[in-house]
Amino acid sequence: MTSPEGADMTSVTPKTKVCGTCGVEKSATEYHKNKDGIGGLRSQCKVCKRLYHVEYGKVNKEKISKKSKDWRTNNLERERTQSALYYEANRAAIRAKHKKHYEGSPEQYLARSAKRRAIKAGATIEEFTLSDVLERWGTNCHICGEAVDLTAPRRVGLPGWGRGLHLEHVVPLAVGGNHSLENVKPAHGICNVQKGWRADGTKKTPC
Repeated sequence: MTSPEGADMTSVTPKTKVCGTCGVEKSATEYHKNKDGIGGLRSQCKVCKRLYHVEYGKVNKEKISKKSKDWRTNNLERERTQSALYYEANRAAIRAKHKKHYEGSPEQYLARSAKRRAIKAGATIEEFTLSDVLERWGTNCHICGEAVDLTAPRRVGLPGWGRGLHLEHVVPLAVGGNHSLENVKPAHGICNVQKGWRADGTKKTPC
């Protein structure tokens, strides 16, 4: 597109633009940049683009999940290296964010953390809740057999955490265990931390 004077109008960013999806005229700041688009902007506004991705994610949830899992499987070392570099560069911000999430909803935070570890290990993942685990296995530590204090903190280092609840992978993810209801059982925090596994995949006796 050119002006009467012959200037290339595709390179001139307008102050406003009509969204190609919702038809509403909006400020140029409401659009993502696109060097190939008219005025250097995308045809969709940011809101419509975000709604599209949300809807696409709902419709194609299994496809996206499989694609992500396949990529992680084929690029495991690359992902680990990138994650380690990012963590080192943003250590303070990441810790502050995790602390905020944990304090706001500890159960959800710990469940997401466990699932994330399972994904990184390439384990088979089954959807279940804390209530499912306690209903299936009870509230005694499966390692020492004594009752778990469900009111004690679950996070390592907090006062009383040793008698608190940990959800342990009986067969560890590192040696091929799955993140499933059959493989996750309640344990004392201290029993879970001290149990350990030998290099040959056999369990040590907990302290």
